[in-house]
Amino acid sequence: MGNKKRSSLYSTPFIILCFLFCWPISVILIIARIQESKKEDNYTLYKDLIFRKGMRNLSEISAETGRLYLIVKYEIQEMINRGILVGAYIDKASETIVFTAPQKEFQEAYQDEEILTSSPDIQPSATPTQTRCPNCGASQTLINGNGECEYCGTPL
Repeated sequence: MGNKKRSSLYSTPFIILCFLFCWPISVILIIARIQESKKEDNYTLYKDLIFRKGMRNLSEISAETGRLYLIVKYEIQEMINRGILVGAYIDKASETIVFTAPQKEFQEAYQDEEILTSSPDIQPSATPTQTRCPNCGASQTLINGNGECEYCGTPL
C-alpha cells in the first residue's frame, strides 16, 4: 500500500512539469504554422498580381494588397530566394520585378505549377542563386550561375 501512494505522488509533479514545459512549445508550433499559412496565402496573391494582372512595380503591388511596401519587397524577395518566382529578381533602381526570360514562359510555368510541384521527375530549368559581387559587395541574383553585377558590371 505504501508503494501505491509513492507512485501517485511522483506522477502528479511529473504531469505538472510536462504541462509547464510542453504547452509553450505546442503554442509556438501552432503560431508558426498559422504564420506560414498566411505567408502561403500572400504568395498566392502576389503570383496572381504578377502573372495574371501583369503588375511588376512593388509600390503598385503594395497599394493593391494594402500591405506595407517593405513587407511586400521582403516577401517577394523571399519568393525569389525560395525559387517560387523562377528567373526573377528585383531591380533595385526601378523597384520592379524583372524576369530573365519572356513573360509568356513564366505565365505558363505559373499555370502549370501544380504539375511541376506534384511531379518529382520535372525540374525547373533555371534556378536563381543569391551571391555577392566580389568587387562592390552588392547582393545579386544569378540565373544558371552566370551574369554580371548590376551596380559595377563585374562578371559573376
